[in-house]
Amino acid sequence: MTQPYTVNCTSIINAGYGVRYVLTGYYVNGEFTTTPPPVIEPGSWFATYAVSPPTYQVQYLVSIASPLPITVNGGVQTTNYTGGWVNAGSTLSIEAGRVMMSNGTMLVPGISNESITVNAPMTMSITWTPYYLVSIASVLPIYVNGNETTNYVGWVARGGSTLLIEANSVVLSNGTMFKPSISNETITVNSPTSLSITWTTYYLVTVSSNYPVIVNGSLTTSFSGYVRAGSSIGIEAKPIPEYWGGLITLRPNATELALTIDKPTTVTITYTPNYTNLVILIMAIAVATATTLLIKRRK
Repeated sequence: MTQPYTVNCTSIINAGYGVRYVLTGYYVNGEFTTTPPPVIEPGSWFATYAVSPPTYQVQYLVSIASPLPITVNGGVQTTNYTGGWVNAGSTLSIEAGRVMMSNGTMLVPGISNESITVNAPMTMSITWTPYYLVSIASVLPIYVNGNETTNYVGWVARGGSTLLIEANSVVLSNGTMFKPSISNETITVNSPTSLSITWTTYYLVTVSSNYPVIVNGSLTTSFSGYVRAGSSIGIEAKPIPEYWGGLITLRPNATELALTIDKPTTVTITYTPNYTNLVILIMAIAVATATTLLIKRRK
């Protein structure tokens, strides 16, 4: 060989579908070179050169899209990573952390911190799921999804999760009942939610009587029920003509009562015989008898 010889090789071969081959170099007389195209000059000692076939690196096209910032291989945060062509077998380190917002919303990525080995063309779209902060407060125990609590706080995925809230009335042995503002409810969470369960006080009211009385407009001899604190209850009891055509009347100890309920209350209506009519009758008979005797004496 007496003249320079240039080895021509294609530097990039596009195979399509996100795959290409990039020339990395080749060997000349056993020495690897990465500076294409090499020009072989005539040597002073020999004129024969051995040139091996070129070597190529497989590369794949990679793109990663995300509506919120992510970090790839420790670089600058981005929402559209177009890494371009990546050597086959390379590793991509993807970091996507949760995003907390001041309104009680948390955005959770479909992946967390992952390392991906690139073995094919890759197009990735990272999705984010909204989670909402839910707080439920109650001065008395309730159940949320079967767990007893008075202060539930948790993150719940939008629309995909439901909360079963159970709140039952609490009855005390002294005749006091606390009734919750909700009973059993299932909530689908579609936004940040804050609930405060209130409890209303009720008191047991018992009215008993040997004879019918009117309690809140209803005729009864026995009334028993829980009445909301601060409510009014009306009781009306009338005299009962009992003996000898009404000559003896049973009179109640109270004819009309209007009670404002502020504690457990028991009302017992008792009746006392009233002999006034009988006494009047006896007196009338006595007067009539005396008059008859007087008349007879005068005769």
